[in-house]
Amino acid sequence: MKKLLFILLLASLSFAQRKLNVDLDFSRFLYDDTTGLWELYYGFRTDELKPLTADNKFVVKGIIQISIIEKGSNVEILNKSWQVSDESDSLSRLKNKQLNGTISIRLNNNNFKVIVKAFDANNPSSVDSANFDLAILPIPTDRLSISDIQLASIIKNADNKSDSYFVKNNYEIIPNPSGVYGENLPVLYSYSEFYNLDINNSTKYLQVNYKILNSLNVNMFNRNKYIPTKNKSIVDIATINVVKYPTGVYTLIVELKDTSSALSVSQVKKFYLFNPGIVDTASQLALITGNMSSEFSVMEEDELNRYFDYSKYLATQEDINTWKKIHTEEGKKEYLNNFWLSKNKNSGIDDKGFQMEYFRRLEIANERYTTMQRQGWKSDKGRIYMIYGEPSEIQRYPNEPDMKPYEIWNYNMIDNGVIFVFANLEGYGEYSLIHSTKRGELSDEKWQRFIQTK
Repeated sequence: MKKLLFILLLASLSFAQRKLNVDLDFSRFLYDDTTGLWELYYGFRTDELKPLTADNKFVVKGIIQISIIEKGSNVEILNKSWQVSDESDSLSRLKNKQLNGTISIRLNNNNFKVIVKAFDANNPSSVDSANFDLAILPIPTDRLSISDIQLASIIKNADNKSDSYFVKNNYEIIPNPSGVYGENLPVLYSYSEFYNLDINNSTKYLQVNYKILNSLNVNMFNRNKYIPTKNKSIVDIATINVVKYPTGVYTLIVELKDTSSALSVSQVKKFYLFNPGIVDTASQLALITGNMSSEFSVMEEDELNRYFDYSKYLATQEDINTWKKIHTEEGKKEYLNNFWLSKNKNSGIDDKGFQMEYFRRLEIANERYTTMQRQGWKSDKGRIYMIYGEPSEIQRYPNEPDMKPYEIWNYNMIDNGVIFVFANLEGYGEYSLIHSTKRGELSDEKWQRFIQTK
């Protein structure tokens, strides 16, 4: 199963049988203290389904089968199928339509393996499948929290008499599992849930920030609003017109912020735009200003060495060994040029977007984390920030009884959620990494012993 970057509407009225490509997406929401609500969104394209006739009508049917296996025990806790269908007295009216659906499943807080299979009910040999890990995590009760972001093609108030299975919390939410918007779907709708709004009794309002970043991490959209804290949790709906932005990959950021304490939490969601009539001025500028080699061609050897030092967080041991063997300025220019050309290409980001983002993070790391001991990019916080970017959430504990100051950085979008724990061990303002759940990083499940003062 894959997401399409573009939806191409074909003019042919015949149903050409192609491999089934079903769009999938999912979100997680709070159900209660011990369980979460997992929602799977799926979409069949009718021109990939075989039509059969029944009662003088053409009928297409898609089947979704879900198997959920609990990790650890390896017990299958669910194996079930759902069907979605459409019919018409005309083949042409079935063309180029989306058969979207939502499946809601209540799961205990745990880690699972999910296997999804999609079938054409009228042609069982036409199959698509996907498998992935799923973590249902408890929502913290001592701080602000946000659910996953659900993307939708439309959200509207639900009729009290509506029996649609797209209804949730008095809204009818038609999912957009492809994540594609643009000239055919110009308005992006998003649904989120905010939790623990009343955690700070002295705060009457919280700020909600919406941002859209393009693939070069340029901020394309900003909007703020304020919400009251009188309720413990609320539903948040956003509508954003995206028809004026050029084709590409974008990131929606929803941030919930307590301005009185500067504490905040955010969630992010990737989506795709197909707007062929809009010129991408950022890409045009990159073409005009030239390729990567021009940046290194004017550098002297000291500067080239410094740039490679900056790049070491992305370099393999083989890269480092090769660099040590290069003794000419021209050789170093060529190596750096090829190094970053490769990184940009492998990242999937157009032009120099990956490199620009990496060095933007380096500048921010120096601004935020420089101490008397070292530059910010050389610190543990700086390294983690440069590699993984902005955390989804930071929990700061500067004055806990009998403990040294420490912070926990949460990255919800990496490996179903990972953390990095930093502590001010020496008391000089520099925080060292003492534990992480990210594979390949320093891990110590007994990290609390490093911060205890008694």
